[in-house]
Parts: sequence; C-alpha cells; structure tokens
Amino acid sequence: SSSSSSSSSSAASSTRNRKDERSTIVRDETPTPQRLLQYHSSSSSSYDNSHQEEKEVLKIISWNVAGLRSFFNKPEKLRALKSLVQDERPDVLCLQETKLQEIHVQDVALKMKKEIGMEGIWSCSKARKGYSGTAILLPSTADRIASETVLGAAELQSGEHLEKLPLGLNRPILSEELGPGEAEGEGRIVTAQFGSELKLVNVYVPNAGDGLKRLDFRINGWESWIRNSYMKRDKNSTTGSGDGGSGESPPMVLCGDLNVAHLDKDFFCPENKDYEKLPGTTPQERETFGRLLSERGMVDTFRAFHPNASGVYSYWSQRARNRQWNRGLRLDYFVADKVLMEADSHSNDDNGRSEKDEGYRGSLFVLDSRVLDTSTIG
Repeated sequence: SSSSSSSSSSAASSTRNRKDERSTIVRDETPTPQRLLQYHSSSSSSYDNSHQEEKEVLKIISWNVAGLRSFFNKPEKLRALKSLVQDERPDVLCLQETKLQEIHVQDVALKMKKEIGMEGIWSCSKARKGYSGTAILLPSTADRIASETVLGAAELQSGEHLEKLPLGLNRPILSEELGPGEAEGEGRIVTAQFGSELKLVNVYVPNAGDGLKRLDFRINGWESWIRNSYMKRDKNSTTGSGDGGSGESPPMVLCGDLNVAHLDKDFFCPENKDYEKLPGTTPQERETFGRLLSERGMVDTFRAFHPNASGVYSYWSQRARNRQWNRGLRLDYFVADKVLMEADSHSNDDNGRSEKDEGYRGSLFVLDSRVLDTSTIG
C-alpha cells in the first residue's frame, strides 16, 4: 500500500502540460458502516466513528509504511501515523516494509511507544539493508509507555505487558517466522496467536521484481510455502486453518501487502495487456491467489463486503505520479477463514461470502473490511 499521508487530488491544475493530461479513476465509496469495523487495510483513516453502534470488536489495521524511520524525520508522516491511531484506536497494528535493521529496532520501538502507545514484535531483513521488514504492535499498558528499555523476548511472548484485549481474547503470543528459501532472512512474516480463538499472520509478500526475476520463486516457492504452512485444509473444512489444519487449529486471518491485484476491479487499467508482464498483475500471480482462496476456503474480506467497489486502491506509482489521478492497484488485503464471516451470512461464490457454517462454534466473526485512504476524507 502507499505510505503517502497527503490527500490525493481529483482535479488537475490549469497550468499542467498537455502530455500530463490523464483521466481520473473515480473511487467508489464503500458504505459507512453502522457498527464498528474489525479489519482495516491501507494507509490511513477515512471516516468518522461517532455515529456507529457501541459494539465490542477487535480492530486490526494493516499498513505498508515504506520505511518507518522516515516517520520520525518528517512531521507530516508522524502526524498521519498519530492521527490514524488516535482516530481508529486499533487493537492490533500490522506494519510491512518497515525497512529496519536490527540495530534500529530499540530506538524505533521506544519512539513508537512514546508517540502512539503501542509495542510488539519486529522482524528485520538480514539479507539486505533497508529492505522489507514486518511488525505487529498492540497497545501498551499506560505505565509502560514511558519505559526506557525495550521489552525482552520472554516478556513479549508472555503478553503480560499488554492491555486486556476486547472480545475476551487471550493476550497473544507473538512470533517471527523465517519464511522459505531465498526469503528466509528477509523479515517478511510475524504472527500473533490469540489462544484457540484466532491466529493473525502479517506478511509482506515478495514482489516479482523488475523483469519478473522473482516470479518463479513467488509462485513456486513462496505461495506454495504459505499454502502448506498456514492453509493446510480443504475448502469444506469446518475448522480453522491457522496451525496446520488439525481439528483444534484456530481460525486464521492473513493480512498485509500481498503484492497482487486479484480481480480486474483491483487495478486501474486491466484492459492494458502490458500489465500481464508487470509485477502484481501477471496472470500467474492473480490465478495463484484465486486458487489459494478457493482451494483453502479463504475469503478476501474487502471484496466480500464490497463486491462491486471499483477505483479503491492501496498503491499508486510515485514515479508515474499516479496518486493524484487515482490510477492505482489494490495490493493490500485481509484474507480470512470462511468460518470467520458473519454467522447469518450466506455465500455468493463469486463474492466469497461463506454460507452459515454449522461446524464453527467460535465467537469471532468479521464485521466489515475497508480500505482507508486520506483521499476520501471530507
């Protein structure tokens, strides 16, 4: 997703050059919910919570920050981060592409506790400097925000320092996963295990790269590993997929920058065949993601709740100056086990809503899923 914190413009300047003229892609509005949201994806807050029902939920936000250290050097970025947390009050904040090295973590972790009152687990790339990186953060207990030391691994895993979470959830066990093959040292996966109720997996999926040089690894290495590590169950299973497919596995939510525009509605120019040769929009990546959903009983939550929404993106090319025209791609997702869709919903196979699943007896269900973007404010 884009890390931009400024509102995009839907109107061009009257002094623009003719060669810069482009048509703006209209962003459909996703309906403002009448109850609090559970999962959010992308850059920042875009709606007012004041008229929503009082309902206990677990709110999770995902954001590709494209370099977290820069937030503390650029006031506008820090304001965007603080506003997001203050306005949305997430219970869990998942970050991708932090670009931190291990030597940066202590300083950045302290700053995050001070500025937004959240702390958690960090995974850094050891393969390359200033590359990749993921984190899962949760609210700190008030008397810990001013702590002068970063919590140790044992304390993090115990969860004793965290505030009590809503919905009666156990405090999560946070862990780092190494990933497969050439991605093993790239800091791409962190997880939060909420007892037997839920497993949250935050990922930054490898980009296929210039010239599609990593496409084979992306399809045959990474995607295969994700499927076999986290989604080892068939689409008709009535239990979660979160821990290898046993009957006691918790339902799973996979979130983050998945680096794929699945449907034609998920990018601005699907009729342009050149996109079949670009990362994130190749037929191989799109088909593989579709199979992952259908074969493993997973749901793209945004598309399930907003099947007809178009022009709703989370990434725009800065090089092509596409943000102001909303010529983007939706690369960021919350993908959930079908058993986590609302109990009284019934499926439309094309939209991904699951039928009422009598085999699931848990208390957690997805209420809504939205793409938050400052371009929609006001």
